[in-house]
Amino acid sequence: MLNIGAVSQEFQHFLQGRQEHFAFPLGIDLILVCDEIIACLPRTTFVEVNSCM
Repeated sequence: MLNIGAVSQEFQHFLQGRQEHFAFPLGIDLILVCDEIIACLPRTTFVEVNSCM
C-alpha cells in the first residue's frame, strides 16, 4: 500500500485508468518523487485508489 497524500481527481482517474488504456507491455512506468523519497510503479502494477476521508 502506498499513501501519496492529497492528489487531484484527474491524477486519481489517470492512475485508475492507465491499466485500462494501455495493454501490457505498452503503458508507462510511474515514478513519484518527494524530497528524498522515491516510489516507482511499474506498468504491471494494479492501481486501486481509496479515499481516506
